[in-house]
Amino acid sequence: MLCTLQLAAQGDCNTATSVCDAVYDENNSPTGQGINENEIPFGSCNASEVSSAWYVFSPQADGMFGFILQPQVNADDYDWSLFDITDNGCAGTGNGLSPEISCNSYGSFVTNGPTGISTANGGIGNSNGPGDLNGPPFNQDVPVTAGRIYALVVMNYSPTLTGFELDFTNAATTVIDVTAPTVVNVETDWCTGEVIVEFDEDINVGSLSAADFVVSEPGYTVTSFSTNTPNFANVLTFEISPAPMASASGLQIQISTINGETLSDLCGNELIQTSPTGVSFPSTLTANFEVDFHFSSSSTIGCNDVGASITMEVLGGGPNPPYQMSVDGFPQAGLTVSDLDAGPHSIELTDNTGCSRDTSITVTVLEPTVTMPADAVLCDLTGSFTAAFIGGVILWDPVPGIAIAFPAQGTTEITADAPGTYALSATVTAQGCTSNESFNVTFNNPPQSTTSLSHASCFGICDGAISVANDNAGNLTISANGTTATGQPAEISELCAGQYELQIEFSPECVVTQTIDILQPPPVSATFEASSWIVDFENPQVVLTSITENADSLYWQILSLDSIAYHDSIWNLTLPQEPGMYEIQLTAIDTAGCTDIFNAQVELRDDFRFYLPSCFTPNEDGLNDFLIPSFTYEPEFYVFQIFNRFGDLVFESRDYKEVWQGDYKGNGYFVPNGIYSYIVTTRGIERDVKTYKGTITVMR
Repeated sequence: MLCTLQLAAQGDCNTATSVCDAVYDENNSPTGQGINENEIPFGSCNASEVSSAWYVFSPQADGMFGFILQPQVNADDYDWSLFDITDNGCAGTGNGLSPEISCNSYGSFVTNGPTGISTANGGIGNSNGPGDLNGPPFNQDVPVTAGRIYALVVMNYSPTLTGFELDFTNAATTVIDVTAPTVVNVETDWCTGEVIVEFDEDINVGSLSAADFVVSEPGYTVTSFSTNTPNFANVLTFEISPAPMASASGLQIQISTINGETLSDLCGNELIQTSPTGVSFPSTLTANFEVDFHFSSSSTIGCNDVGASITMEVLGGGPNPPYQMSVDGFPQAGLTVSDLDAGPHSIELTDNTGCSRDTSITVTVLEPTVTMPADAVLCDLTGSFTAAFIGGVILWDPVPGIAIAFPAQGTTEITADAPGTYALSATVTAQGCTSNESFNVTFNNPPQSTTSLSHASCFGICDGAISVANDNAGNLTISANGTTATGQPAEISELCAGQYELQIEFSPECVVTQTIDILQPPPVSATFEASSWIVDFENPQVVLTSITENADSLYWQILSLDSIAYHDSIWNLTLPQEPGMYEIQLTAIDTAGCTDIFNAQVELRDDFRFYLPSCFTPNEDGLNDFLIPSFTYEPEFYVFQIFNRFGDLVFESRDYKEVWQGDYKGNGYFVPNGIYSYIVTTRGIERDVKTYKGTITVMR
């Protein structure tokens, strides 16, 4: 056996060839699997990665993608898979995080010829193969999105070294990029030294690190480099040290690549920056750091038990919020501190990177006080109240709907125009410092109200409501089922059907209780029967009969086929000529619009077939190490027998899941290489048992 080592530059996804030409002529077949030995996910139409060559591209516009792979020798069996690696990169191809969007493993023992993605060449579906009985050599055209990254792996399953031609002119959208990338946005942080650069397309970043960049300003270096996605990214993040920047008035720097690296897109188009004088700077980024960590302060005079306060404001929003304020060495919860004693206080502001500024502010505290009476509930519209105060002069604050007899005295008579709860307050003023306190007084008329009900719209739907309106002016509070509402009217909604004890509170001393019944209509129950839940492919008719209760109209639908719908109680349904499970949905509706939905599946079974490879290699290399027939569905009867050239039985099984590993009657000894005869006796759901005979080649 001839074994050759494939170059890593094409054998792995993360070192794939960027598609920058319309046609690629590969004179030699790829061999091996590269450094990452299996980047094909479980469930792919390709069982594993074999003799692989990888290509990567990014469409220039939304459209339909296709290609044609023409072997140099039509007998060669070339297969392929197409992945979307935009979000999770090459590392996601093997585990399914970078989805496989199309694959083809068509193969024939006679001739194979071209394969690829081409609806015009008879392509259908997005997964065809293996073999020549599971779909054609071409898949249908695939929709692709501008700016996303796609990886194509080509694999030669034939033991040959002849190459192939890969033609991308079949694509309806351009996949070849000839435009250099440009910078669309640069964000900087003066205090942390962070620079975030956004490009209009993905940059090849697979080999870049912080050591591949140099900063124009002496004394500064790139200490950290990251990207928003691996391998190919359009957002690059740099950390420039030391930080914060030493200049308090701002700083402009240039970040350039070294070590032979460039800032280029998938096709090698390099970023070029041009100065105002016309000088070109390849693979160079410009970043402007602006200092805006400035602040202002304001303070209030303290009064009585409430000390003075200081409020700090970071001007311009600040570059690195949130900001921590410390007063006299003690951290605060925000940028305002209260209850300060009179005198000077040390203030320090620190941003989230540790940058800080400090100052000293002196505050004054005065001591006027006022004490208001306790909250009161009256059954009258008039009451006498006293506010006790020390220092300064007192003035009762005006309130709409309230008459205060002596507003400049501590004791006064207060009258309400209408029932309700009012907040009454008084202010004591001393040398411009004020102290204000308030209390609540509720004035009530005799309780009178009107109750309105909204019953549940459907069975089991909790949308009932209780509404209570005060016959007099003013709000009231109602409670039911643990829910409280206040208003005029007051309403409790989302109630289920049932009996409720309703409390109506006009004031804490005035509560009325009522018994309320919320009703609901009978339930709508959707269900149906089928003449058969498993339907023969040759006669795909089934009768569906509704046994729904309390419904006025019906709507039938096959969920996978939106165009098929029916409305009568009995549906004589003919299923489409395509085997599989069909989920039937019945929606029942009553006159109020209440609905119920019932889903059930009907299976349309295909003709029973099986497939058996012509050879296998039980050499414990992880490839084709065992032999087992494949069926279109689970057989009802099954016997599998294998004979050597002398007619001796070497293997027999009645379990269609049991594999033959090339041993002799399960005794641990393996049969020699050669050709063996087999007999498969089996049947599906049909009555007749069929016998299939053939030969199998054992190779180690």
